[in-house]
Amino acid sequence: LDRATCQCEPGLHARAVHLELGIDFRRGRRCLSGQASADLVALMQRVVLAGRAVDVAWVDLGKEPLRNDWLDDAEHARAQRFIKSDLRDRFVAAHCALRRILSTKLDEPPHQINIVRDSFGKPQLGDHPALQFNLSHSEHYALIALADVAVGVDVEHLIAAPTEALASEVLHPVEFAHWKSLDPAQRRTRLTEQWTTKEAALKAAATGLRVSPASFEIASPMHICFETVRFQVAWCPLVAPEEYAAALAVAEAA
Repeated sequence: LDRATCQCEPGLHARAVHLELGIDFRRGRRCLSGQASADLVALMQRVVLAGRAVDVAWVDLGKEPLRNDWLDDAEHARAQRFIKSDLRDRFVAAHCALRRILSTKLDEPPHQINIVRDSFGKPQLGDHPALQFNLSHSEHYALIALADVAVGVDVEHLIAAPTEALASEVLHPVEFAHWKSLDPAQRRTRLTEQWTTKEAALKAAATGLRVSPASFEIASPMHICFETVRFQVAWCPLVAPEEYAAALAVAEAA
């Protein structure tokens, strides 16, 4: 909401976006049921990782208004690729949340924030390259990180079917052997935790799946090589909602 609108509605602030609305927005997508933005503020935290401060926000996608008018053409195109409306709405909600949080940080209208992609395809701010960000979402939650260093986050709902075939694609052979030795009841959580750690690390290094997660072991720190660049990655797990796992990583060229 802009400031003029908020001034017409007692008790609203220009940055309050989780609202009790339920109205139709400009591009025809209905707002999800929401609540006061104070609930979101309580889910913001600052994490110091490898001496770098990272602001982390959890977002309940069921409470995020779907402001399609905030999204750019690329985001709209990606949203339309989802066949199922619930998946499309979660995508839109996650990207609205990202723009809302960046808007607060940069003091710019959400729809005017220029999000571009670097040569590796990682999203970045075209007009504010010093501020790094990353977004992940799974099922009903999104996780957003802001930092002055390359950053990656990942959140995943616990893997439904932790098969050996899947584990072998994610885990280094040493990790895979240990995972197989676990009680079957532990494998689901363990594999999800290791996947989120590696995914956050690869996102921080901006390599994505061009580097196989099975090609390196989780360590503190991790070293990831891509083409001629070697990255040093620090990471930590994040406390996540029940039945989810999450991790945060920061990377610098070694």
